[in-house]
Parts: sequence; structure tokens; C-alpha cells
Amino acid sequence: ARYGLAPASMAAGCWWLTLLTCTLGAGWQLGIGSHESTIHLYLADLPLLCTLGIWAAMLLLHPDPAIRFGPRPTVLALAGLLSLALIGTPFAAHPELSLGMAARLGLGLAFYLYTVNHPPCARAMAGALLGALALQLAVALGQVVRQGSLGLGLLGERHLDLTVPRIAVVSAYGRHWLRPYGLTAHPNLLGGMAAVCLLPLAMALPSRLTGWGLGCVMTLLAITLSR
Repeated sequence: ARYGLAPASMAAGCWWLTLLTCTLGAGWQLGIGSHESTIHLYLADLPLLCTLGIWAAMLLLHPDPAIRFGPRPTVLALAGLLSLALIGTPFAAHPELSLGMAARLGLGLAFYLYTVNHPPCARAMAGALLGALALQLAVALGQVVRQGSLGLGLLGERHLDLTVPRIAVVSAYGRHWLRPYGLTAHPNLLGGMAAVCLLPLAMALPSRLTGWGLGCVMTLLAITLSR
């Protein structure tokens, strides 16, 4: 009510899209810079920047002196990571790349502060996670069946070929089987995201969807064969 319904709704929508696209995978990217020091902009960066931009405009128009920082260990840990990244930037082999990664940590800290000050609906958060994981599962199952990529390069899918070195496979019964990547850079990343989403889905999904959410996560963990 303080900032108006439209800006608040736009920021909340962008927050939801950030969570959705971040979980969906970081494969789609736009490189800026030389080959040795490329700064990558990912799909999730677009709604993230919109979220923070709208929030900044809201604060400028209606200054709020009571910005909350959330639990002290969390904000101090995030601020410490950002400080270490900035301190090490001048000594990096590619300072511009290091500065870009430090900026990403800064955006993460700002996104955390927005979330603390504008707590989202738990079900909306779980819905974003479930939607992304369901799409990841569909792509991963297709990769398992085809034992290769599905031609979804525009969505960030890697080119998967069992004959190419360094493609994640498991050997069984004298042949190689592809470990699915979904839309991520590696099966371990896909399995890790599924594992991280397990608790929020179990706690925040409506009871009628909890079984679907947990089944989606467990299936991803099983087919990625990720420790």
C-alpha cells in the first residue's frame, strides 16, 4: 500500500520470474567482452534487474528508513563474500571478469534484501520452483530416451553426444548411458538444484500438489545419478 499496488505487483512478478528462470537453468547467456574475459548475462538476470530497478524506484519515490536486513549471520555472510570478491579484483588475472562476478554477488545481496523487505507468498515461491523443475524433468526424460540432446539450444540446452569427450555418462552392461543435463550445464547441477528445492516444495506446496512436487524431485535425483 505504501508504494502503490502496480509497482509492488510488478516487482513481485519479476521476483517470481527471477526464481523461475534461475531454477530453470543458466545455460542461455550473452557474452560481453573478449574470449579470455567474457562477462556473461544470463536469462535470470533480466527479471532480477527489473526487480531491483522497480524496488529502487519505489524507495526513491517513497523513502523508507526502516529497511530490514534479515538474520545477521546471513546478511554478514553475503556481505563478506562480496567484500572478498572486491578486495581480490585488482589482483585477478582478468580484473574485469572478477569485477563482473563481484557485481553478480552484489546483485544477489540486493535481491536477498528485497526478499526480506517484501516477503513473498510461500506458495508462489514453491510454484515457481515446481514449474521450473517440471520442465527440467520433461527435458531430462527426453534426453534419457533419446540418449542425446533434444535440439533446445535456444533454451540453453547443451549439445549432448555420447561420442564427445567429457559428456557425463555412466557405464552399465558394457555400454555408456547418458546422464541427463536438462537445461543446465551438468547433471550434478541439475541434481543439486532438485535437492535444494526439496524442502521448500515439501513445506510450501498445497497438499494436493506435494506428491507431484516430491515425485518430480526424486525422479530428477534418480535419473541424474548425482551423488
